[in-house]
Amino acid sequence: MRTEERETDLAAFALTQLRRLGVALGQSSGAEQFEALALVASTWIDHASNGAPRWSAIGDDYSPYEFSVAFKRSGPELRVLAESQAEPATISTYWNAACAFNRLLAERYGVPLQNFDAMASFFEPDGAPAAWVLWHALRFGRREVPDVRLYLNPAVKRNVETEGLAVAALATIGLSGVLEAIARVLDGQTSVALVALDLEREARAKVYFSHHETTVARLVQIACDLDDPVADDIAGFYELLLGGVKRFVGVPVRSCFSVRAKDGVRPTQWNVSAPGEYFGNDGRARASVTKLLRHYRLDVDAYERCLEALDISSITKGLVHTGITIQREEHEPRVTVYFSPLAHARFGRSTPDRADAWAKWCSAIPAPSANSRIRERTA
Repeated sequence: MRTEERETDLAAFALTQLRRLGVALGQSSGAEQFEALALVASTWIDHASNGAPRWSAIGDDYSPYEFSVAFKRSGPELRVLAESQAEPATISTYWNAACAFNRLLAERYGVPLQNFDAMASFFEPDGAPAAWVLWHALRFGRREVPDVRLYLNPAVKRNVETEGLAVAALATIGLSGVLEAIARVLDGQTSVALVALDLEREARAKVYFSHHETTVARLVQIACDLDDPVADDIAGFYELLLGGVKRFVGVPVRSCFSVRAKDGVRPTQWNVSAPGEYFGNDGRARASVTKLLRHYRLDVDAYERCLEALDISSITKGLVHTGITIQREEHEPRVTVYFSPLAHARFGRSTPDRADAWAKWCSAIPAPSANSRIRERTA
């Protein structure tokens, strides 16, 4: 790791990484552009001398943020996913911290909250053992103020099916026609994993699915059922990345589609993923991503600069590549690569066993009544 990167403060380290990625992609590295990340990072507490890191479901080492870069022919797009945190670390305090960050975004940048306010009650935690509640995605471009997208967990309610909750929530912002599209995707091995909401005046959302056991053929079939042009890419996508894998068992494969009111809630931009766990190591992931980007004539050099900015060569434990996705935007390919910062791992901090940390996190959640039944959880 470079000497100047030996931060002891998690927030400062995150901002250093973000600025370096911005430089690597030819985007502004000024403080104004990244102020939003600094604001959410101010809720993080460095636990280096005070025990284990706080719980976060974003990173395997509990890092509360993750980077991604969307590679497009028009140029790469930098994003960061971040979690607002609080003390004590509970799902309710994290919800309150995230809602406070929403209000701060509205005050600082004029981000409209009316669609979130209409949906909020559906996602406020009520005691279900969910791993997370509300995350913010900040998308950085050529302007100073980032676009903001919320990721909401439909598994935070007891005795509620996640697909039913998603449909009811989206209906409150004029997207009531989404049920038919969700039904085309669901099968016995698939569930609604999360709902994403863009913080803009137009009602625009994404519905994400977890395919707990699926095949490449099934994912192609869904794309055809949704009449999405990415159907022609899916088989080649997995062939280039994973060398002919046809069936996925174990680590769920994620997919999603977008809906917005002005399109008549017609699903668009069907997106499928290759989870990082299927690569096994960053060397294999790097080689596969390079092949994929070259196949679509996307910017391999920009990808290599991102790896250098993240100092991937210094990683001895953990996986930086956490996933790769593909979709079509106006028939143009878009490949997105997700990067774990492995912040706590880089600091050399010991992280608790995942099962032990999960048990501790759940112990802070009020116990459900004896006859409660959890239908769906994200863990």
